Parts: sequence; C-alpha cells; structure tokens
Amino acid sequence: MRMRVVGAVAVAVAMTVSGCGGGTSGENAKASQAIADSMLESNDGTFDVTEQEAKCVGDGFVDKIGVDKLKEYGFLTEDADQASSVEDVDMSKDDAEKSADVMLGCFDFKKMMVDSMTEDMEGGEASVKCVNDAVSDDAISGMLVALLSGDEDGAESALMTEELMSCLLEAALDSE
Repeated sequence: MRMRVVGAVAVAVAMTVSGCGGGTSGENAKASQAIADSMLESNDGTFDVTEQEAKCVGDGFVDKIGVDKLKEYGFLTEDADQASSVEDVDMSKDDAEKSADVMLGCFDFKKMMVDSMTEDMEGGEASVKCVNDAVSDDAISGMLVALLSGDEDGAESALMTEELMSCLLEAALDSE
C-alpha cells in the first residue's frame, strides 16, 4: 500500500513537471503552455487536473524556476517544448521547494492523495477521515520536495507518519 501511494504520487509529480519553464517572454509562454499541455495529456483518472489547474502550474513553474533551469533538468527541450519523457527527477532542494509550493497552490493535492489512498480501503468514512487527518500539508510538501529532488525513500518517509501508518493498519485489519 505504501509503495502504491508513493508511486501514484510520483506519477502525478512526473506529469506535473514534464514541461517547465524563465527565458524570454515568448519562450516563457511557450514553456508554460508545454507544462499545461503535458499535464492535461497525462490525466489518467488517478490524478486528474483541470485546464485552469494545469495553466496555474505551468505559469508558476515558469515564474519560480525558469526555462533555462528546467531545460537543464530535462523537463523541456532546448526549444522549450515538452520533453518526450521525464526520468529520474533530480531538482535542487530550493527548486523542489518552489515547485512543491506551486503545485500545492494550484490544486488540491491533499484531496487527490487521500482519494487515491482510500479508494480500496475498508471502513468507509471513518477510514477517509482518519487518513485525511493523518496526512498533513507539511507531510505532503516534504514528500513532494523529496520526490522532486530525487529522494524516493525520503518521499515515503515524509508521507508515512506514525498516524498514517496507524490508519492504514486499522483499515487493513478491518478488511480481514
């Protein structure tokens, strides 16, 4: 269950950062649109974003990270187009923090995570409430920063608090 959650979030992060951008104003607009388009094309039913949310992330990444840096990270081609794929995200901690702030400001990442984590859980509303209470904004931010800076183990550690583990265990025991 833990790896499924972190894996699902990693997919969301990859779709979010598969095109990011700060160069000339025309290049910024192109990069921002590439990010938004990439997010919309990557909607898979697990982490769906609206056009407005995708545009928010695109604009935020361009503003906070910059086209040149995001080209270096491999999120954009040299022409500021969508990269064909994003593998092994490894941003600086500062850029990962900025990216996490943008993502958390543009859409309800917590709701998407809680929905994903509780989709197959027994226990109904009680399990959803327990997980919702256990997943803090700080934990989500820490997980995103770790994922974006290439630390998958750190991402899992940031998210899997004692309180969340207790909820997951209780739901697993209830389903037996």
